[in-house]
Formats: sequence, structure tokens, C-alpha cells
Amino acid sequence: MADDNRRQPQLPNVRPPDEFSFTPSEWSNWRARWAQYHMLSNLKNQSAEYQANSLLYSMGPRAIQVVETFNLTTAQKKDHDALLDAFDGLYKATKNTVYDRAQVLPAQQQGEPAADFILDVKRLATPCEFGTLKDSLIRDRIVIGIADEALSQALQLDAALDLEKCVQRVLHAEQVSQNSAVARDINGNGKEVHKVTLKKKPPPKQQQNKKIWTCKYCGRNVKHNNPKECPAFGKKCNSCGGQNHFGSVCLKKLRKVNELEEPE
Repeated sequence: MADDNRRQPQLPNVRPPDEFSFTPSEWSNWRARWAQYHMLSNLKNQSAEYQANSLLYSMGPRAIQVVETFNLTTAQKKDHDALLDAFDGLYKATKNTVYDRAQVLPAQQQGEPAADFILDVKRLATPCEFGTLKDSLIRDRIVIGIADEALSQALQLDAALDLEKCVQRVLHAEQVSQNSAVARDINGNGKEVHKVTLKKKPPPKQQQNKKIWTCKYCGRNVKHNNPKECPAFGKKCNSCGGQNHFGSVCLKKLRKVNELEEPE
């Protein structure tokens, strides 16, 4: 009973490849992606018909139309491997080593990082059937194709240069060049900063003179909104005897002082 209630293992949540473009040159890449999905999703453990339908569904709506053009039996149309073989026959181009090698020979570094250029050369050389000459031909293409002419000449003078050493020197030279560029940028910015720090600081702005209010009755630097707030309000001047002001600001007293100081 425990076996009857045992749940079937679920397929891992792996996304299938995007729909096929039905362009012959794209078939090899799409088929490789499908092979990965077929294994990672455990699809291979399903029935052949389930696998076949998964294949056609993942390829896109046009797949069914293409299958109808194949000379397959009803059983073969429901078989995953038979369908793949049929698509291989339709989209796999006849191998042409002359064409493949022609793609490698003119390869030139066109602004991409050295690692990407080296990877492209190796990728282009894969179907060329160079045999034992593969490493040396890839090395030569890298030496001739790199953008750094000075480095290319130096590598050509190294009689003991193999592919591994060639790759290391190209990558190392690029890293040194990048580090030098960064150092120049840092030094350049540092000089600018240094210049800025050496500039004399502008003198601090002088504070604007604020208008100071002086009460003409008590002499204090206070503006009284109400006359009764003034401490001199209701007080008698000890200079002139007048009311509501102090002697220190008495106008009569100041006039007398001015009259005394006025020259004859």
C-alpha cells in the first residue's frame, strides 16, 4: 500500500531552451541546449512519446509543420530520437573543412578583450580537423591577429613559443596595459586634487553689519514695542528734570555739552 501511495518524483524546474528559429546555422547550438535540458530535467526518464511532444512544443509551432514533411511512420513521429535524427538530416549542413578553415585564417582582434579573441579563434578552429597541428595553428592565428603590433612582433621572435605560453603572454600584456591606464588616471586625478588643495582659500565673507537699534529714552540697544517696556518710562531725568528719559541720553544735556565744546 505504501508503494501505491508513493508520489512520482517531480521533474526539476529547468527552463527549456528558447524556440528554435528554424535557421540551419542555428540548429547545432539549439540541439546542444536541448541535450542539456533533456538531461537536467530528467525528461529522458519519461516515455518516448512524452519526450517527442516536449521536443516539438519547445521548438515552437512550426515544428509540427516541418515534421509533416518528413518521411516518417506514425510511430517514428512519436519517438524523440527519431525526430531528432530527422531534424539533423534537414538542418545539419554537410561538413566543409575548407570553409571552416577559411573562417579561422582571417580572424583579427577587433577591439574585444584578448580573452574573447582567443576564445573565438579556438571556437572557429574546433571543426577544422587540424589534427596534431591544431595548437600550433591556433597559436599562429593569435600571434598574427592580436591588435598589439609590438607584442605580435615580440611573440614572433620567440622560437620556443607554444599555445599555452602565447595565451599567457597576451593576457598578461593586456592586464599590464589596463593597470597602467588606471594608474595614469589615478595620478592625473591626484594632481588635479593636489592643485586644488594648494589653492588659497578665499577670505571668509565678512558678516554684514546688522542695524543696531538704540532706544533714545534709555540708551539701551533694545527696540521697545511698547513705551511702557522702556525702563526710563515714568522716570525723572537727573539732568534736566524732564520725564521718561535717562540723563545719559538727555538731549538738553547734549546740547549744553556741544555749546561748551564749540570753539570761540
